[in-house]
Amino acid sequence: LMCCVFCIFTVFVASSQG
Repeated sequence: LMCCVFCIFTVFVASSQG
């Protein structure tokens, strides 16, 4: 679960950063 959450969080941050 932690892996999934981390992965989603990373993608979210990356998308936010552009």
